[in-house]
Amino acid sequence: MHVLSVLRRTVTTAAALAAAVVPALALAPAAHADQARALRSGFTVYTNERNVPTPGLENFGAVRSTVAYDYFHLTCDAAGCYSDGGALPTEDAYKAKILDYVQQFHGGPTDPVVLDFEPIALTEVSGPAATNAFALWKQLIHWTHEAMPKAPVGAYGYDWKTTNIDLVKKLHAPGLLDFFAPRAYFDKTPGMTGWNSNLDGALANDHAIAPGQPVVPYISPSFSGNTGTGYLDGTQIDTIFATLKARTQGVVVWEPDAKGPAACGWFNAFSANMGTLTNTASHGPLTAKATTPGGDCTVPAGATTTVPVTFTNTSSAATAATTVQAPGGLPAGWSVTWSDTSVPALAPGAAWTTSFTVTAPAAGPDNTALLHQTTGLGDTRFAMVAY
Repeated sequence: MHVLSVLRRTVTTAAALAAAVVPALALAPAAHADQARALRSGFTVYTNERNVPTPGLENFGAVRSTVAYDYFHLTCDAAGCYSDGGALPTEDAYKAKILDYVQQFHGGPTDPVVLDFEPIALTEVSGPAATNAFALWKQLIHWTHEAMPKAPVGAYGYDWKTTNIDLVKKLHAPGLLDFFAPRAYFDKTPGMTGWNSNLDGALANDHAIAPGQPVVPYISPSFSGNTGTGYLDGTQIDTIFATLKARTQGVVVWEPDAKGPAACGWFNAFSANMGTLTNTASHGPLTAKATTPGGDCTVPAGATTTVPVTFTNTSSAATAATTVQAPGGLPAGWSVTWSDTSVPALAPGAAWTTSFTVTAPAAGPDNTALLHQTTGLGDTRFAMVAY
């Protein structure tokens, strides 16, 4: 049965909602806002993934997090706020849905929950409707904190807009929203110019509203955040990471996918950036170049494939003989076996070729894997997509 079918279809007015909100907030403990709800320290990459097969970006160092969508189809007007045009969800129904989204996205108890209720975003409503939406937001944020007491809570939005900015500021008071989660998807038009302009506006507003709160923008490997519009290339991903690392406290990668050779540009750039962030970047005098059948990052899904690998001494001095180490940490369903692991001594510029066989799963759970081509002299990362 649909969770809302048991709710009586009545309109909630601003006065009635305010009466419900004030006592609930008054019951919250004074230290509620200080209960271990901080985001992780340093620039952190979060990922929203739920549909199998997923890219499994946590295997590259990202952190699972939750986005709660507008399941209840919330709207507000001058008369009040509604769910599907009728009664708002009960506290129990709302909290149950928050916990359901946490389970879907495999979020941790201390990792962020982002509320994505765009129809009632305060920048998208005006007049009495905004007043009603503000009261509803306060109640929903409070219930979210009660459902996930150790998780920081943010709201997805269009933070470069200034509509109702005074009400937005009140939502970032202690005990309510803990961080900002502005839209930072890359649109084909107007491209990087528009992306930078929106980011500048969002950061200016967010810092003015709550100077001490983190800003963790939403990004996507797909144009405009829409699967099927095409993928960003590696240069665009590198630019986005470099800019956001310098100016924000992290990013959320929203429901990404990696389907086929077209994904290799964004995926290789993402892997390289995560290598830098996690201090596991490729390094050492030996550089390994793996050549898949398609000459890209893809390997056939549900099959075992032989991939030639050439190790080259890129230094100015000879390298000693070493050994390729057995791979570890591959996702479920993936396996790699090297044919020859004995790397000989190599003069500067000299190369040696071996191969590995890789078995990739037919249907996940993760359709990507990170292989560390590690020797006693260093490591070269190789990101693979099963396709």
